[in-house]
Amino acid sequence: MIRFAPHRLTADCHRRPLLWLLAAVLCVLSGCGGEFIQKEHGRRRGRSGLSSVNGTAVLADMFREQGHKIDSRRGLTPTTQSKADVIVMTADEPVPDQETRAWLEDWLWAKKNRTLIYVGRDYDAAPGYYQRVIPGAPADQKKELELRQQIAKNEFAELRETIPAREDCNWFTIIGANSARQVTTLAGPWSKGIDASKVEIELNGRLEHPAWAQAILSPDEPGDGPRAPVEQGYEVLLESEGDLLVARHDFGWDGSQMIVVANGSFLLNLPLVNHEHRKLAGQLIATVPDDSEVFFVESGQIVDDFDTSGDGGGRGIAWPLDFILLHMAVLGIILCFARLPIFGRPKSIKEDSPSDFGHHLVALGGLLSQTNDRAFALERVKHYHQHVRPDAVSSGEPTAPPPGSADG
Repeated sequence: MIRFAPHRLTADCHRRPLLWLLAAVLCVLSGCGGEFIQKEHGRRRGRSGLSSVNGTAVLADMFREQGHKIDSRRGLTPTTQSKADVIVMTADEPVPDQETRAWLEDWLWAKKNRTLIYVGRDYDAAPGYYQRVIPGAPADQKKELELRQQIAKNEFAELRETIPAREDCNWFTIIGANSARQVTTLAGPWSKGIDASKVEIELNGRLEHPAWAQAILSPDEPGDGPRAPVEQGYEVLLESEGDLLVARHDFGWDGSQMIVVANGSFLLNLPLVNHEHRKLAGQLIATVPDDSEVFFVESGQIVDDFDTSGDGGGRGIAWPLDFILLHMAVLGIILCFARLPIFGRPKSIKEDSPSDFGHHLVALGGLLSQTNDRAFALERVKHYHQHVRPDAVSSGEPTAPPPGSADG
Protein backbone atom coordinates (compact mmCIF):
# COMPACT_ATOMS: atom_id res chain seq x y z
CA MET A 1 0.00 0.00 0.00
CA ILE A 2 1.56 3.28 -1.13
CA ARG A 3 1.04 6.20 1.23
CA PHE A 4 0.14 9.28 -0.77
CA ALA A 5 -1.19 12.45 0.75
CA PRO A 6 -1.43 15.15 -1.94
CA HIS A 7 -2.48 17.87 0.47
CA ARG A 8 0.66 17.33 2.49
CA LEU A 9 2.86 17.13 -0.56
CA THR A 10 1.66 20.50 -1.76
CA ALA A 11 1.95 22.31 1.52
CA ASP A 12 4.55 21.72 4.21
CA CYS A 13 7.10 19.33 2.74
CA HIS A 14 8.77 21.84 0.45
CA ARG A 15 8.63 24.84 2.77
CA ARG A 16 12.28 25.21 3.79
CA PRO A 17 13.87 25.13 0.29
CA LEU A 18 11.12 27.34 -1.13
CA LEU A 19 11.92 29.91 1.55
CA TRP A 20 15.46 30.10 0.16
CA LEU A 21 14.10 30.66 -3.32
CA LEU A 22 11.64 33.27 -2.09
CA ALA A 23 14.44 35.05 -0.24
CA ALA A 24 16.48 35.17 -3.43
CA VAL A 25 13.57 36.69 -5.33
CA LEU A 26 12.98 39.28 -2.60
CA CYS A 27 16.67 40.22 -2.58
CA VAL A 28 16.54 40.99 -6.28
CA LEU A 29 13.32 42.96 -5.99
CA SER A 30 14.59 44.95 -3.01
CA GLY A 31 17.88 45.95 -4.63
CA CYS A 32 20.08 43.28 -3.03
CA GLY A 33 20.76 41.33 -6.20
CA GLY A 34 24.50 41.86 -6.16
CA GLU A 35 25.30 38.15 -6.43
CA PHE A 36 24.48 35.77 -9.21
CA ILE A 37 21.81 33.22 -8.30
CA GLN A 38 22.67 29.67 -7.39
CA LYS A 39 22.01 27.47 -10.42
CA GLU A 40 24.01 24.27 -9.88
CA HIS A 41 22.13 21.40 -11.45
CA GLY A 42 20.93 18.39 -9.51
CA ARG A 43 22.31 19.29 -6.06
CA ARG A 44 20.41 18.45 -2.91
CA ARG A 45 22.73 19.36 -0.04
CA GLY A 46 24.30 22.58 1.17
CA ARG A 47 23.55 26.09 0.05
CA SER A 48 23.67 25.13 -3.62
CA GLY A 49 21.06 22.42 -3.09
CA LEU A 50 18.71 24.51 -0.99
CA SER A 51 18.80 27.74 -2.96
CA SER A 52 19.74 26.64 -6.47
CA VAL A 53 16.90 27.06 -8.94
CA ASN A 54 18.08 23.76 -10.48
CA GLY A 55 18.48 21.90 -7.18
CA THR A 56 16.60 18.85 -5.88
CA ALA A 57 16.17 19.74 -2.20
CA VAL A 58 12.42 20.39 -2.58
CA LEU A 59 11.86 17.03 -4.27
CA ALA A 60 13.93 15.28 -1.61
CA ASP A 61 11.84 16.87 1.15
CA MET A 62 8.70 15.66 -0.59
CA PHE A 63 10.09 12.12 -0.53
CA ARG A 64 11.00 12.50 3.14
CA GLU A 65 7.53 13.79 3.97
CA GLN A 66 6.12 10.51 2.67
CA GLY A 67 8.26 8.48 5.08
CA HIS A 68 11.23 7.66 2.86
CA LYS A 69 14.84 7.84 4.02
CA ILE A 70 16.96 10.27 2.01
CA ASP A 71 20.66 10.06 1.24
CA SER A 72 22.96 11.60 -1.36
CA ARG A 73 25.92 10.37 -3.36
CA ARG A 74 28.24 12.12 -5.77
CA GLY A 75 28.47 9.01 -7.88
CA LEU A 76 27.38 5.40 -8.28
CA THR A 77 29.18 3.77 -5.36
CA PRO A 78 29.23 0.38 -3.61
CA THR A 79 27.04 1.77 -0.81
CA THR A 80 24.50 2.88 -3.39
CA GLN A 81 24.61 -0.59 -4.94
CA SER A 82 23.89 -2.35 -1.67
CA LYS A 83 21.58 0.04 0.22
CA ALA A 84 19.53 2.08 -2.24
CA ASP A 85 15.95 1.08 -2.99
CA VAL A 86 15.43 4.16 -5.18
CA ILE A 87 17.97 6.16 -7.17
CA VAL A 88 17.07 9.64 -8.37
CA MET A 89 19.62 10.66 -11.01
CA THR A 90 19.47 14.21 -12.33
CA ALA A 91 21.83 13.79 -15.24
CA ASP A 92 24.77 16.10 -15.99
CA GLU A 93 25.05 14.90 -19.57
CA PRO A 94 22.30 14.60 -22.19
CA VAL A 95 22.89 10.86 -22.73
CA PRO A 96 24.11 8.42 -20.03
CA ASP A 97 27.23 6.58 -21.12
CA GLN A 98 27.35 2.82 -21.55
CA GLU A 99 29.20 2.19 -18.26
CA THR A 100 26.58 4.13 -16.30
CA ARG A 101 23.69 2.36 -18.02
CA ALA A 102 25.26 -1.05 -17.36
CA TRP A 103 25.81 -0.22 -13.66
CA LEU A 104 22.23 0.95 -13.18
CA GLU A 105 20.73 -1.99 -15.05
CA ASP A 106 22.79 -4.42 -12.92
CA TRP A 107 21.55 -2.59 -9.83
CA LEU A 108 17.93 -2.99 -10.96
CA TRP A 109 18.46 -6.69 -11.62
CA ALA A 110 20.15 -7.33 -8.25
CA LYS A 111 17.05 -6.88 -6.05
CA LYS A 112 13.27 -6.81 -6.31
CA ASN A 113 11.17 -3.63 -6.19
CA ARG A 114 13.90 -1.14 -6.95
CA THR A 115 13.20 2.10 -8.82
CA LEU A 116 15.48 4.24 -10.95
CA ILE A 117 14.21 7.76 -11.65
CA TYR A 118 16.25 9.26 -14.47
CA VAL A 119 15.71 12.99 -15.10
CA GLY A 120 17.04 14.30 -18.42
CA ARG A 121 19.38 17.28 -18.58
CA ASP A 122 17.74 19.36 -21.33
CA TYR A 123 16.42 22.16 -19.10
CA ASP A 124 17.74 25.14 -17.10
CA ALA A 125 15.55 27.10 -14.69
CA ALA A 126 17.83 30.17 -14.53
CA PRO A 127 16.46 32.02 -17.61
CA GLY A 128 12.91 31.49 -16.35
CA TYR A 129 13.90 32.82 -12.93
CA TYR A 130 15.10 36.10 -14.42
CA GLN A 131 11.99 36.22 -16.60
CA ARG A 132 9.91 36.23 -13.41
CA VAL A 133 11.84 38.83 -11.43
CA ILE A 134 12.70 41.38 -14.14
CA PRO A 135 9.18 42.93 -14.41
CA GLY A 136 9.08 43.76 -10.69
CA ALA A 137 12.73 44.77 -10.27
CA PRO A 138 13.81 48.39 -9.68
CA ALA A 139 14.38 50.31 -12.90
CA ASP A 140 18.10 50.80 -12.21
CA GLN A 141 18.60 47.03 -11.94
CA LYS A 142 16.63 45.80 -14.92
CA LYS A 143 19.49 46.16 -17.39
CA GLU A 144 21.81 44.15 -15.16
CA LEU A 145 19.17 41.44 -14.69
CA GLU A 146 18.52 41.32 -18.42
CA LEU A 147 22.25 40.86 -18.97
CA ARG A 148 22.34 38.01 -16.46
CA GLN A 149 19.36 36.43 -18.13
CA GLN A 150 21.15 36.54 -21.47
CA ILE A 151 24.24 34.98 -19.88
CA ALA A 152 22.10 32.14 -18.49
CA LYS A 153 20.53 31.62 -21.93
CA ASN A 154 23.95 31.51 -23.58
CA GLU A 155 25.25 28.97 -21.06
CA PHE A 156 22.24 26.75 -21.65
CA ALA A 157 22.67 27.11 -25.42
CA GLU A 158 26.27 25.91 -25.06
CA LEU A 159 25.03 22.87 -23.13
CA ARG A 160 22.48 22.12 -25.82
CA GLU A 161 25.20 22.07 -28.45
CA THR A 162 26.43 18.81 -26.87
CA ILE A 163 23.06 17.11 -27.42
CA PRO A 164 23.22 14.75 -30.42
CA ALA A 165 20.84 15.28 -33.32
CA ARG A 166 19.53 11.76 -32.74
CA GLU A 167 20.82 8.92 -30.56
CA ASP A 168 19.24 5.77 -29.15
CA CYS A 169 20.64 4.54 -25.82
CA ASN A 170 18.16 1.70 -25.22
CA TRP A 171 16.40 3.69 -22.48
CA PHE A 172 15.15 6.36 -24.87
CA THR A 173 15.93 8.01 -28.17
CA ILE A 174 17.11 11.58 -27.73
CA ILE A 175 16.52 14.14 -30.47
CA GLY A 176 18.30 17.45 -29.94
CA ALA A 177 17.21 19.27 -33.08
CA ASN A 178 13.58 19.98 -32.14
CA SER A 179 12.53 23.53 -31.38
CA ALA A 180 11.66 24.56 -27.84
CA ARG A 181 8.02 24.80 -26.83
CA GLN A 182 5.83 25.20 -23.75
CA VAL A 183 3.55 22.32 -22.85
CA THR A 184 -0.13 23.30 -22.90
CA THR A 185 -1.80 19.88 -23.12
CA LEU A 186 -1.25 16.68 -21.21
CA ALA A 187 -2.21 13.05 -21.78
CA GLY A 188 -1.53 9.76 -20.06
CA PRO A 189 -2.35 8.26 -16.64
CA TRP A 190 -0.54 11.05 -14.76
CA SER A 191 -2.53 13.79 -16.51
CA LYS A 192 -5.68 13.06 -14.48
CA GLY A 193 -6.37 15.89 -12.04
CA ILE A 194 -3.72 18.17 -13.57
CA ASP A 195 -4.72 21.52 -15.04
CA ALA A 196 -2.60 21.58 -18.20
CA SER A 197 -3.27 25.30 -18.70
CA LYS A 198 -1.37 26.07 -15.48
CA VAL A 199 1.70 23.91 -15.98
CA GLU A 200 5.01 25.52 -17.00
CA ILE A 201 6.70 22.47 -18.46
CA GLU A 202 9.28 23.30 -21.08
CA LEU A 203 10.50 21.03 -23.86
CA ASN A 204 13.68 21.76 -25.78
CA GLY A 205 14.98 18.57 -27.31
CA ARG A 206 12.76 15.49 -27.18
CA LEU A 207 12.94 12.05 -25.69
CA GLU A 208 11.23 9.48 -27.87
CA HIS A 209 10.44 5.85 -27.23
CA PRO A 210 13.54 3.69 -27.63
CA ALA A 211 13.83 1.79 -30.87
CA TRP A 212 12.73 -1.50 -29.32
CA ALA A 213 9.59 0.15 -27.88
CA GLN A 214 8.60 1.82 -31.16
CA ALA A 215 7.94 -1.62 -32.58
CA ILE A 216 5.45 -2.60 -29.85
CA LEU A 217 3.44 0.63 -29.58
CA SER A 218 -0.02 0.15 -31.00
CA PRO A 219 -0.25 1.79 -34.47
CA ASP A 220 -3.98 2.36 -33.97
CA GLU A 221 -3.48 4.53 -30.87
CA PRO A 222 -4.32 8.24 -31.41
CA GLY A 223 -1.21 10.39 -31.64
CA ASP A 224 -2.39 12.88 -29.03
CA GLY A 225 -3.85 10.33 -26.61
CA PRO A 226 -2.31 8.08 -23.95
CA ARG A 227 -0.38 5.11 -25.27
CA ALA A 228 -0.25 3.08 -22.09
CA PRO A 229 -0.11 0.42 -20.97
CA VAL A 230 1.63 -1.61 -23.65
CA GLU A 231 3.26 -5.00 -23.63
CA GLN A 232 6.84 -5.90 -22.74
CA GLY A 233 7.08 -3.60 -19.74
CA TYR A 234 6.90 -0.21 -21.44
CA GLU A 235 4.33 2.37 -20.37
CA VAL A 236 3.86 6.03 -21.25
CA LEU A 237 2.83 7.83 -18.06
CA LEU A 238 2.71 11.42 -19.32
CA GLU A 239 2.96 12.99 -22.76
CA SER A 240 1.94 16.10 -24.66
CA GLU A 241 0.91 16.14 -28.30
CA GLY A 242 2.88 12.96 -28.89
CA ASP A 243 6.00 14.27 -27.09
CA LEU A 244 7.15 11.97 -24.31
CA LEU A 245 7.34 13.50 -20.83
CA VAL A 246 7.46 10.46 -18.52
CA ALA A 247 7.72 6.76 -19.35
CA ARG A 248 8.17 3.58 -17.31
CA HIS A 249 10.30 0.55 -18.23
CA ASP A 250 10.65 -2.70 -16.34
CA PHE A 251 12.49 -4.96 -18.84
CA GLY A 252 11.37 -7.97 -16.74
CA TRP A 253 13.42 -6.84 -13.71
CA ASP A 254 11.36 -8.85 -11.20
CA GLY A 255 9.40 -5.92 -9.81
CA SER A 256 12.07 -3.26 -10.38
CA GLN A 257 11.37 -0.37 -12.72
CA MET A 258 12.88 2.64 -14.43
CA ILE A 259 11.07 5.98 -14.67
CA VAL A 260 12.47 8.19 -17.45
CA VAL A 261 11.59 11.91 -17.23
CA ALA A 262 12.27 14.14 -20.23
CA ASN A 263 13.75 16.95 -18.13
CA GLY A 264 13.52 18.66 -14.75
CA SER A 265 11.10 21.42 -15.75
CA PHE A 266 8.54 20.17 -13.22
CA LEU A 267 10.81 18.45 -10.64
CA LEU A 268 13.60 20.91 -9.78
CA ASN A 269 13.44 23.53 -7.02
CA LEU A 270 12.11 26.55 -8.90
CA PRO A 271 9.57 24.64 -11.05
CA LEU A 272 8.11 23.04 -7.91
CA VAL A 273 6.81 26.45 -6.85
CA ASN A 274 4.03 25.64 -9.34
CA HIS A 275 1.13 23.81 -7.64
CA GLU A 276 0.41 21.57 -10.64
CA HIS A 277 4.07 20.55 -10.79
CA ARG A 278 3.93 19.48 -7.16
CA LYS A 279 0.98 17.26 -7.99
CA LEU A 280 2.99 15.64 -10.78
CA ALA A 281 5.92 15.16 -8.37
CA GLY A 282 3.45 13.51 -6.02
CA GLN A 283 2.52 11.08 -8.80
CA LEU A 284 6.20 10.23 -9.18
CA ILE A 285 6.66 9.65 -5.44
CA ALA A 286 3.57 7.44 -5.38
CA THR A 287 5.31 4.93 -7.66
CA VAL A 288 7.88 4.19 -4.92
CA PRO A 289 7.15 1.54 -2.24
CA ASP A 290 6.81 2.56 1.41
CA ASP A 291 9.86 3.28 3.59
CA SER A 292 12.36 3.19 0.74
CA GLU A 293 16.00 4.26 0.92
CA VAL A 294 16.08 7.03 -1.68
CA PHE A 295 19.54 7.99 -2.94
CA PHE A 296 19.97 11.23 -4.89
CA VAL A 297 22.95 10.93 -7.24
CA GLU A 298 24.16 14.50 -7.45
CA SER A 299 26.64 14.55 -10.28
CA GLY A 300 26.10 12.62 -13.39
CA GLN A 301 27.63 9.53 -14.83
CA ILE A 302 30.27 8.70 -12.23
CA VAL A 303 30.84 5.03 -11.50
CA ASP A 304 33.03 5.06 -8.41
CA ASP A 305 34.53 1.92 -6.88
CA PHE A 306 35.39 3.80 -3.69
CA ASP A 307 32.95 4.92 -1.06
CA THR A 308 32.54 6.31 2.44
CA SER A 309 29.94 5.38 5.01
CA GLY A 310 28.76 8.95 5.54
CA ASP A 311 26.36 11.05 3.50
CA GLY A 312 28.25 12.40 0.56
CA GLY A 313 29.37 9.24 -1.16
CA GLY A 314 32.19 8.71 -3.59
CA ARG A 315 35.50 9.89 -2.26
CA GLY A 316 33.86 12.72 -0.32
CA ILE A 317 32.69 13.20 3.25
CA ALA A 318 29.35 14.45 4.47
CA TRP A 319 28.78 18.18 4.11
CA PRO A 320 29.62 20.28 6.09
CA LEU A 321 32.21 17.93 7.64
CA ASP A 322 34.25 17.97 4.42
CA PHE A 323 34.42 21.78 4.59
CA ILE A 324 35.36 21.77 8.31
CA LEU A 325 37.92 18.98 8.05
CA LEU A 326 39.64 20.69 5.12
CA HIS A 327 40.28 23.79 7.23
CA MET A 328 41.40 21.67 10.19
CA ALA A 329 43.89 19.90 7.92
CA VAL A 330 45.33 23.24 6.76
CA LEU A 331 45.67 24.45 10.35
CA GLY A 332 47.33 21.16 11.27
CA ILE A 333 49.92 21.59 8.53
CA ILE A 334 50.65 25.15 9.70
CA LEU A 335 51.08 23.89 13.28
CA CYS A 336 53.50 21.19 12.10
CA PHE A 337 55.67 23.81 10.40
CA ALA A 338 55.51 26.02 13.51
CA ARG A 339 56.73 23.14 15.67
CA LEU A 340 59.32 21.97 13.16
CA PRO A 341 62.67 21.34 14.96
CA ILE A 342 65.76 23.30 13.99
CA PHE A 343 68.32 20.84 12.70
CA GLY A 344 72.07 21.21 13.38
CA ARG A 345 74.78 20.31 15.95
CA PRO A 346 73.24 20.14 19.45
CA LYS A 347 74.48 22.65 22.02
CA SER A 348 75.05 22.07 25.73
CA ILE A 349 73.23 24.66 27.79
CA LYS A 350 74.33 25.22 31.38
CA GLU A 351 71.40 24.74 33.68
CA ASP A 352 70.88 26.96 36.73
CA SER A 353 70.41 25.22 40.07
CA PRO A 354 67.31 26.45 41.93
CA SER A 355 69.02 25.65 45.28
CA ASP A 356 71.99 28.04 44.76
CA PHE A 357 71.77 30.63 47.59
CA GLY A 358 73.92 33.01 45.62
CA HIS A 359 70.96 33.72 43.35
CA HIS A 360 69.09 35.04 46.41
CA LEU A 361 71.92 37.41 47.28
CA VAL A 362 72.16 38.71 43.73
CA ALA A 363 68.43 39.28 43.57
CA LEU A 364 68.37 41.07 46.93
CA GLY A 365 71.28 43.26 45.90
CA GLY A 366 69.49 44.14 42.69
CA LEU A 367 66.38 45.19 44.60
CA LEU A 368 68.38 47.34 47.00
CA SER A 369 70.26 48.99 44.14
CA GLN A 370 66.97 50.01 42.55
CA THR A 371 66.20 52.19 45.59
CA ASN A 372 69.22 54.43 44.79
CA ASP A 373 69.51 54.97 48.55
CA ARG A 374 72.92 53.88 49.90
CA ALA A 375 72.04 54.70 53.51
CA PHE A 376 68.91 52.60 53.33
CA ALA A 377 70.81 49.66 51.84
CA LEU A 378 73.45 49.81 54.58
CA GLU A 379 70.74 50.03 57.22
CA ARG A 380 69.12 46.83 55.83
CA VAL A 381 72.40 44.93 55.93
CA LYS A 382 73.08 46.18 59.44
CA HIS A 383 69.59 45.16 60.53
CA TYR A 384 70.16 41.68 59.15
CA HIS A 385 73.35 41.19 61.16
CA GLN A 386 71.92 42.62 64.38
CA HIS A 387 68.48 41.04 64.47
CA VAL A 388 68.17 38.19 61.93
CA ARG A 389 71.61 36.52 62.04
CA PRO A 390 73.59 38.10 64.90
CA ASP A 391 75.85 35.04 64.89
CA ALA A 392 76.82 35.44 61.20
CA VAL A 393 79.77 37.76 61.92
CA SER A 394 81.07 35.80 64.89
CA SER A 395 80.90 32.52 62.97
CA GLY A 396 82.87 33.94 60.09
CA GLU A 397 80.14 33.63 57.43
CA PRO A 398 80.66 35.90 54.43
CA THR A 399 78.44 38.88 54.18
CA ALA A 400 77.23 40.58 51.04
CA PRO A 401 78.77 43.99 50.44
CA PRO A 402 76.27 46.79 50.19
CA PRO A 403 75.18 47.81 46.71
CA GLY A 404 77.35 50.44 45.14
CA SER A 405 80.44 49.51 47.16
CA ALA A 406 83.70 48.83 45.42
CA ASP A 407 83.32 45.07 45.91
CA GLY A 408 79.62 45.03 44.91
